[in-house]
Amino acid sequence: MINYPDLILTLLLLWGCWRGYRLGVLNLLAGWISYLVGGLLTALYVRPLTEFIDQTGNVTEQIGRWLAPHLPLPETILKQPLNISTTRQLEAFFNNIPLPIPIKLKLLGSLMEINGGTVGQILAKQIVFLILELIILIVIFYGSIYILRRIAYWLTMGIDHTPLGLVGRLLGLFLGFIGQVFFLSIVFGLLRSLLALPTMTTVPGVLPLARQFYGSKIGFFLCDIYDWLFGLLHKIF
Repeated sequence: MINYPDLILTLLLLWGCWRGYRLGVLNLLAGWISYLVGGLLTALYVRPLTEFIDQTGNVTEQIGRWLAPHLPLPETILKQPLNISTTRQLEAFFNNIPLPIPIKLKLLGSLMEINGGTVGQILAKQIVFLILELIILIVIFYGSIYILRRIAYWLTMGIDHTPLGLVGRLLGLFLGFIGQVFFLSIVFGLLRSLLALPTMTTVPGVLPLARQFYGSKIGFFLCDIYDWLFGLLHKIF
């Protein structure tokens, strides 16, 4: 019987090898480094740049004034002045909305730091600020990745058709395989944790998927790598 996860994983690993061979070792390393650099630049400059743009263009004030009446909250809550009581009401209301927990915590945490104004006005400003911050995050992260990859591409154009280019492609094939193994191990490890939740047994179609998952030989190997990575991170941090 064909194990479909093994078939899919084999194709993904082969794709990682082909991608590494096509890019070459320098471009592949530049791609990995670009993610690290993009993440670092994002962490350092997203908040200051968002605050600068907001203060310069008064973005949250103008858009928030338009957004406040359109928020999907009871009007009685929107028009109340912000205080501890209304913050608790908002917290109870947010618990029934399928928003990611970090966004809920960020909104509630920012509300507790502000004094003055109605709930609708302040909440609208915070939502606009979060959206602006997300846009700037995307621009900085993917913009830096694109620039670094283009620089690496220009630097390696001259050696593609030389013996060094072939060596670089073969090393890229190896690193592409290794990188794909680590990426898939994280995906499979997280999927294993998800399938282990008791509530997942009630979801239609999960049991056949779980049988295929636990019968995957490659998946078993990837989960071992995930456990090793998790243990290593635990020792470091």
